Amino acid sequence: MKGETVLTTAEGNTTSLLPHPTADSETLICQAKVTLSQLYISASVLLPVATLSDVYITGPDTVTMGQKTTFICFATCTPKCDYTWTFRGHTYIGDLVELRKRKVGKPQYCSKLVMTFDEYSNTVPLVCQVKNVKSQAVLSATKELTLIDPISVRPISEARPVSGKPFSLRCVGAKNPGGITWQMNGRAITTSENVHLSSDGLTLAFSRLQQAHSGLYQCLVSEGGDPILSVGYNLTVIYGPLEVAMVNHDKGPVGSKMFALLGSKTELQCVADCSPPCGFAWYYRGAPISTNASLLFTPTTPTSNGGLTCVAYNRVTSKNMTSYTTVVVPGGPGNVTILGPESVEVGVTASFRCSAECIPPCSYTWSVYGKPMVGSEIEVTLSRYVSAESISCQAENTVSGKMATVNETLQVSDPLWCGC
Repeated sequence: MKGETVLTTAEGNTTSLLPHPTADSETLICQAKVTLSQLYISASVLLPVATLSDVYITGPDTVTMGQKTTFICFATCTPKCDYTWTFRGHTYIGDLVELRKRKVGKPQYCSKLVMTFDEYSNTVPLVCQVKNVKSQAVLSATKELTLIDPISVRPISEARPVSGKPFSLRCVGAKNPGGITWQMNGRAITTSENVHLSSDGLTLAFSRLQQAHSGLYQCLVSEGGDPILSVGYNLTVIYGPLEVAMVNHDKGPVGSKMFALLGSKTELQCVADCSPPCGFAWYYRGAPISTNASLLFTPTTPTSNGGLTCVAYNRVTSKNMTSYTTVVVPGGPGNVTILGPESVEVGVTASFRCSAECIPPCSYTWSVYGKPMVGSEIEVTLSRYVSAESISCQAENTVSGKMATVNETLQVSDPLWCGC
C-alpha cells in the first residue's frame, strides 16, 4: 500500500475488502485462534488492486498538414488498460508500446498514434480515452492541436463543382509562383482547350467541368530547397442524372412493357448515374406512390394496366430524367377457336389456324392424329382414309401459365375409296 498504513479488522471466516483509493495492492491476513489457549496461526496474501490514474498525452501542440506526427498516451494502470483515440469524430486504435519493465510486477504499456493531417482548421482537439479492463473505470486526456497549412490547394470561390460549368483551383501559400507544377492523383497535369493555367502558375482553371476531372489535386512548389508537395484538394464533380433505368430485381432491366400477375409482388429498383446520389419518385397512372429508390409493386385488379414511371432528380444540378413502362396484367386464354375447313380430302393439304383471347399472346400446341405440332397455324395432309379425324389446339398464356383447349372433328373423304 502506498502512503500511510491503515489496518482494518473483521471477525468471521468470510470478509469483504474495500481497497484504499491510492493503493496498487492490499495485504489480506487471516488469523485462526483457539479461544481457551489463545494459540493462533495466520496466513497472508498480497492482492493487486485495479487502478487507473495520471492520463496524459505527449506530442507537439502545433502540427503541419501533410506531415506524419506521433502522439503517445500514458496512464498509470493496473492490471491492464485499453486505449482509444478520437479526432474529428473518428475513432482510432493506436499501437501498444511496452514501457521499460519495472523490477516488480507486470510490464506497463502506452499507446502510440501516428497521424497525417490533411483537413485544414485552426484548432482541433485530440482525445485519448483509457479504460481499465478490470474495474471498467475510464479516464481521458485532451490535447488541443493547432494546424499549420503552409501550402495547400483550395477553390477560388464557394461555387459548387458542377459538370458543364467553370471551376478554378488556386495554390495557396507558395512564395515562388514560378516554380509550381500541378498534379492530379499524383500525375502531372497537361493543359488543354478545357484546362488552363494562369501566367504565374498559381491558378488551375476548367472552362467546363467534366466527370473525368474528379480527383486529388496538389501543387508541387520549388522554393530553393527540396520541392514541397501541398496538401491536396479532393475535387468531386457534381453531375447527372445522365442515365436512369427501371430494373426488375429478378429479371434485369424493364422494357416498354412489364407483365405482372394479379396479386403478385414485383421488386423494382430505379437506378441512375448521379453525383451526389439522386433522389427518386415513382408515379403510377400519373399519381405519386413512392419516394424510395426501390418499389414493391402489386397489381390489385384486372384493370391495373397503366403507366409506371420512376423519376431520378439531382437537387444540386436541378436536373431530372425518367424511365417509363406500361404495366400489363396477363389475361386469358379465353374463347379458344380453330379456324379451317370442316372436312378434308385424303392427299389434299388443309390449313388450320388457332386463336384465343390472351394477354400477352398465347403459344399454341396442336394434336393431329396423335402427333404434336406447334404454332398458331398448321397444315395437315391425311395419307389414309378414315371416316373422321379429331384435332385439338391448346393455348397457353406464356406469363401466367394458364391453358385452355378446344377440340374439332373433321369429316374425311377419299374419291378413290370404293368402300369394299
